[in-house]
Amino acid sequence: MKTPGDISIWYGSQQRFGRHGRAQRWANILGNASPAEGITGLSYSLNGGPQRALSIGPDAGRLLESGDFNAEIAVVELRPGGNLVEIEAEWVTGERTVQQVTLEYAGDAVWPSPYRVNWREGDPLVDRVQVVEGRWSVTDDGLRPARAGYDRLLAVGDMSWTDCTVTVCATYNDLSHFSGFGILLRWTGHYADGKQPSGEWRPSGAIGWYRVRWEDDPAEHQCLNISDGVIADRVVVEAPPMRLDERRPYVHQFGVESCVGSPGIYRYRVWPEDNEEELLCDLSTPGKQGESPHGSALIIALHADVTIHWLRCEGAGPGAPALDRESHS
Repeated sequence: MKTPGDISIWYGSQQRFGRHGRAQRWANILGNASPAEGITGLSYSLNGGPQRALSIGPDAGRLLESGDFNAEIAVVELRPGGNLVEIEAEWVTGERTVQQVTLEYAGDAVWPSPYRVNWREGDPLVDRVQVVEGRWSVTDDGLRPARAGYDRLLAVGDMSWTDCTVTVCATYNDLSHFSGFGILLRWTGHYADGKQPSGEWRPSGAIGWYRVRWEDDPAEHQCLNISDGVIADRVVVEAPPMRLDERRPYVHQFGVESCVGSPGIYRYRVWPEDNEEELLCDLSTPGKQGESPHGSALIIALHADVTIHWLRCEGAGPGAPALDRESHS
């Protein structure tokens, strides 16, 4: 059990950012300060610079539990090599607690393509993907949010990619009526909107979703769809209503191909891992005007208890090899 005055850094006091490339414009230091009701101020500093205020959860957005925080640090402020981040809490007793994090920034790396993650092998989680939001746990079966909530987020791939295909195998452990699982493409990071952490995520590209069709009133059915990621998260094209089986692994594959002078073409395919011939959807649509012209992929668990068994991505763009359009499996 935590004692008063504790600051927990979820992914360790030694972290690396940009080892494989830059998935977004922010580096995120995630953690929890406890007890939250005893905090009179929470802030962070970078490399001895000024203190910057941090919001403290819970809120209606990204900070799920009491005391949660997300130090969202602009990549342009990082120096290659070591960076010192200090998280400081002030308590009602007048005492201060400081927790230091060394953030090693790789600088000019470009994400390799193709790229595959097996969660149980090798390096720490934050060395393999960028955790944008939430506390994730590596289990015997894969990667799972420690607690389901709003927008538990993972970024993978490079901001510079213009085209990419992302394939994710996941099992739904528990799906509430309003939960969902999605892949957002052409992700560059939340936009600074005056909130801490930032909340605005548009414009990006598009989202391949399994979710309730919340455009309806009342929202009654789940469907596989491609939704707009530029103006509002609304269905652009969809499969017939269906409910996926809990405890059965499904493969979700979402890709975008650039078109000169017009938005990219998005394709979303889903099938059970044990039967590739049972194709549940094969959707395709142009993106929206104003979409981001490039970006990585964002894996979204929205109020969903989901286990991600593996993922792989291929990307094309400056510094990346051409994408093999025929590779779908």
